[in-house]
Amino acid sequence: MNDISERCFGSMRLSDVSIRPEYRTLRDDVPRDFYVPLLSRACRYRRAVGFFSSTALLAILPGVCGLVRRGGRMEVVASPHLSEEDCEAIERGYRERSEVIETALLRELDDVEADSPEMHDRWNLLANLIAGGFLDIRIATTKDLSGAGMYHEKLGLIEDEAGNVVAFSGSMNESVTGLAENYEAFDVFCSWHAEDAARVQAKAAAFDAIWNDEEPSLDVRAFPEVGREILRRYQTETLDFDNYVAPEERPKDVLPPVPRGRLTKPENVTLYDYQQEAIERWLAADGCGIFDMATGTGKTYTGLGAAAALSEHREKLAVVIVCPFQHLVEQWAGDVRAFGGEPIIAYSGSPQRDYKKRIRDSVFDFRLGVCPYLTILCTNATFASEAVQKELSKIADDVLLLVDEAHNLGAMHLRKTLEVPYRYRLALSATLERHHDAGGTEALLRYFGEKCIEYDLGRAIREGKLTPYDYHPVVVTLTEPEREAYAALTKRIAKCIVKKRNGRTELNEMGKMLALKRARIVAGAEGKLTALRELMEARRRGR
Repeated sequence: MNDISERCFGSMRLSDVSIRPEYRTLRDDVPRDFYVPLLSRACRYRRAVGFFSSTALLAILPGVCGLVRRGGRMEVVASPHLSEEDCEAIERGYRERSEVIETALLRELDDVEADSPEMHDRWNLLANLIAGGFLDIRIATTKDLSGAGMYHEKLGLIEDEAGNVVAFSGSMNESVTGLAENYEAFDVFCSWHAEDAARVQAKAAAFDAIWNDEEPSLDVRAFPEVGREILRRYQTETLDFDNYVAPEERPKDVLPPVPRGRLTKPENVTLYDYQQEAIERWLAADGCGIFDMATGTGKTYTGLGAAAALSEHREKLAVVIVCPFQHLVEQWAGDVRAFGGEPIIAYSGSPQRDYKKRIRDSVFDFRLGVCPYLTILCTNATFASEAVQKELSKIADDVLLLVDEAHNLGAMHLRKTLEVPYRYRLALSATLERHHDAGGTEALLRYFGEKCIEYDLGRAIREGKLTPYDYHPVVVTLTEPEREAYAALTKRIAKCIVKKRNGRTELNEMGKMLALKRARIVAGAEGKLTALRELMEARRRGR
């Protein structure tokens, strides 16, 4: 250790820590007794595991922050989660192994439910570690032809600036389950102990061979596109690791309890005839149906009017309003309050940080009859989460499920929410029919029922509810790099067309993901901005 490091950190060698030769998770506090004191003194942490989760970073966060403050670095090798379809694609040579793995990794990101403050903090932390160059993750697979073999080694190395190294190996994965919940054990070897030195050196050499893709039986690669996608999705703020405080250590806001009341149409709100007619048809259909209404024709107030009308006939009712995006939740919250309700706001970043507890407590009170009326506002992701579904299923017979932009629930990863038989159901959407997804559209119609109203743009304009407008398409072309990327994705998508037993063809799940990726090229085409600038310049000049 140099003089500057000694002055800044004092004696910060791994050998200063009391280290046992073996740790067992349900006997020892592994994060507190092993990881944190060692990582706080380390300049390098190398880990090879079958499974890596960002949950582990929060469990050992004080140690991670100590390593980062010292300019340290973490190197992780882990195994991907490959489906049977992925392995079959590799075995039959449909696609390159790296292509299959990258798609599988991106698919796992799509399954992430960052809809709670804890998950938000965890993924923002992971993104900041990657962005700052403190964390590098590589993916390892075995080289067997089927692609089904899983890299499952459990090896770790922690090194300080003086060259001391602690090596450990055992059954534990790098996840909060492995660290604290499962019964796991691992052995520890210290380079400054003569009897351990050769073992530590061998394990360090083994890791280096794996990391550098020099192990004959393994294929080890970096996937920079996955890292960029993590940054794009989850880096919501830049963290100051010198002053970073873990979520569980932050002071909790003391929020007042949520008052709960029955939704009632305000006296100053008058619904149009078509809105009232839609509500009456919905009530006549036993509180199940669809409001197919053009944007701007009052879907929100028609939906809340239906909820208020139903409440008049029910001694108890829980209204659950589901929106695709957080900003829509906030818009609905203001309208719900106008109808006399004070909703539980459930989504990532909600001012009600304890919304899960609020939902649990409110459902408990609802079942006891303590609060006969309850309103919950949440995003699609929060609604689909296991915790929320578990609570709502307890009161399904007294729930009105009101879904805004309901076509989104027809997506495969959200379709499972349509399995719970909530007694009352109302879908709001201007475009319920899902493009190129007949199965999703059919699932929505089966679940929500018939359309109680179809109020399209033409009718709304004719009846003076919307302003007439002219539609002038502006055609733009893709740039050469965009065309090349589009063509390459189209070629890959063509390989993902499968024939069903009924003779119909459709894209498999991988093909759907590639199609979305291709659609993003069109959505973000560079030529759109150029065309917009030209239009705005023409308007500025009065043409």
